[in-house]
Amino acid sequence: MKVKYLFIFLFITSVSGFCQTSIDKLNEKFETNKVSVLLVYTVKDTNVSQGSAFLIGPDGLAVSNYHVFDGKENAVAIDYNKNEYENISIIYANPDLDIIVFRIQGIQLPYLKIASNQPSIGESCFAIGNPLGLDQTLSTGIISGYRDNEAYIQTSAEITHGSSGGPLFNSLGEVVGITTSGFGQANLNFAINLTKININDIQNRSTDTPDKIVKKYLTHLGNREFIDAYSLTDNPLWISKGGLPWFISKNSFGSIQSVKILEVRTETINQLNAVIYAHYYADDPAHESRLWEQYYFLEKRLNGWVVVKVALK
Repeated sequence: MKVKYLFIFLFITSVSGFCQTSIDKLNEKFETNKVSVLLVYTVKDTNVSQGSAFLIGPDGLAVSNYHVFDGKENAVAIDYNKNEYENISIIYANPDLDIIVFRIQGIQLPYLKIASNQPSIGESCFAIGNPLGLDQTLSTGIISGYRDNEAYIQTSAEITHGSSGGPLFNSLGEVVGITTSGFGQANLNFAINLTKININDIQNRSTDTPDKIVKKYLTHLGNREFIDAYSLTDNPLWISKGGLPWFISKNSFGSIQSVKILEVRTETINQLNAVIYAHYYADDPAHESRLWEQYYFLEKRLNGWVVVKVALK
């Protein structure tokens, strides 16, 4: 009997020690990462919304949910020391993905590391957010699943109103998602899968000139990276309006084999609009080279220059 009780005592002591070690490690990750998580208020007239955001790059580069900023005219970000920052400029906004990237002038805080790989289902995770304005709130859970072609992470880590736009971390303390919504039930919490989004490309696009956008577009087509090419346009439907008849001639993305750019130059440009001339070869699967001269029409949007129309010269 004494042996039995001794075993139980050792088992409980072991489990207690294991749990304490896990808590200590989580506390260290929380203390390290909380300084990069921000409380955000957005305002239009008397309409105020509250959410979360976090730093992802140097010089105050931050990310949040688009719906936190949607329809608002002003924003203020508050750090863990209660410092307020009102000089905020939007770099990229995508309502479909519910992502907004912005820069906060004057903030000097470390930024979070984004994971290069998505976590496995069942892996531990944690979130830091500001539910109902209660800043620096920690919640823990596991990765419960992936939804919508892995665009969203489902998790048991609780995400409530006011935590939208905060970071979801993997077990290593790297960011894997942008917390988006929760339905008040254990496993019905969701985050945008940040490992599927090229944040560096978004950051680079904010400083791209119109001619660079057209070069990237044609390069993506030539490399058959059609989704990346479409991300540089306001709406891919412009293709069906006579812009690239050879591209849709076979009613499939496969109607392009490669692109060889000969020349891209700026015809006209002002603060909001630009016209770019492009001269290139496009090969189809039959290896028939076709020489094209086109004008690309671009407009300056929140997410940088985008192609809105193209026409043959």
